[in-house]
Amino acid sequence: MNRDDLKALRRELGMTQAEFGEWVAQQINAGQPEGQKPVGAYSRQRVHEWESGSTALPAKAELVLLRRQLAQKDQEISDLKEKQRQRQRQKP
Repeated sequence: MNRDDLKALRRELGMTQAEFGEWVAQQINAGQPEGQKPVGAYSRQRVHEWESGSTALPAKAELVLLRRQLAQKDQEISDLKEKQRQRQRQKP
C-alpha cells in the first residue's frame, strides 16, 4: 500500500491521523492470537510519517489494511454479479 492509498483510505473512513492510528492498532489486535502482546495505538505523528513516506508502514498494519481493501473489492464484485443476475432475470 503506498502513501497516497493510505491517506485516501484514512480520509474515506473520515478519521483524523490520531483516530486512524488508534483504529489500525485495534484492527491488528483484533486479529492477533490470544495471549500475544497487544499493539499500542499509533500516534498522529507516526501516521503522518507513513503518509509522507518518511517511515515505512509496519508489516502487520499493511496486512490489516490490504485485507480490508481486498474485502471491499470482493464485496464490489459480489454486488456487480448480483446486478448482472438481476438484469438477466428481467430480460424476456
